[in-house]
Amino acid sequence: MDRKNLANLKKYGLTLICLIILLMTLCACSANIKVSIGNDAEDKEVILENIKTDVQAENLKSIVIKSESSTVTLMSYDTDAIVLEMENMGDNYSYSDDDGVFSLELKSGESKLVTTNLSAVTVKVPKDISLDKITIEMGNGDIILSDVDAAKVSVKSGLGSFKNSGALSGEVNIELKNGSADLLLCGSERDYKISADTNIGSVVVGNFHGQRKLAGEGRHTGAEYSSDALMGNRINVHSGDGDVTVKFAG
Repeated sequence: MDRKNLANLKKYGLTLICLIILLMTLCACSANIKVSIGNDAEDKEVILENIKTDVQAENLKSIVIKSESSTVTLMSYDTDAIVLEMENMGDNYSYSDDDGVFSLELKSGESKLVTTNLSAVTVKVPKDISLDKITIEMGNGDIILSDVDAAKVSVKSGLGSFKNSGALSGEVNIELKNGSADLLLCGSERDYKISADTNIGSVVVGNFHGQRKLAGEGRHTGAEYSSDALMGNRINVHSGDGDVTVKFAG
């Protein structure tokens, strides 16, 4: 190999090492990342922040999330403490831990960053943990709950959808003013006592399909469903103008 080819090989090798170091830096546990997304219309900047809190699994009993205007995902994860992943939140959030109750408050903010790009927050909790209670109060935004179990779950939303996959047990109450609910539950229909209704939407629970009905003068009434299962798991879902869908993973 001549000197010119050897020099080129060293150059490319150094470039590869630099790229690897850069990727490792971006994947660090606690980081602020700016990502520019370009298109023909405009450039949008997305700010990502990853925070590992000191709230350990053995001390965690309940989770309370209050959000003015953000998409919120609560999910199980391979971690020993709660991890927060923020997108376009800036400094418009606060969290605390008081005697096992983890509280997270998300504000809409006044900055251009938050108001022009929808903010999103993912709350990751340790796997296989069973909480006493989960409470989520949403002003404007979607809610996603994935494989996080609690004896009681309370969800209230003004505008936005609710989606769930995985375990839901105990007493579950979901109240949506403007938005649809989409649940995928473990087990079968006989494992749950379900009550679902809407003001003007449809309801699907397993093999049951209830459509909205014409109530006269251009008005509609929503569908409703109630099961007579004797199991202790109770799920109540109400939507103002959206649909309710409950499916079972078996």
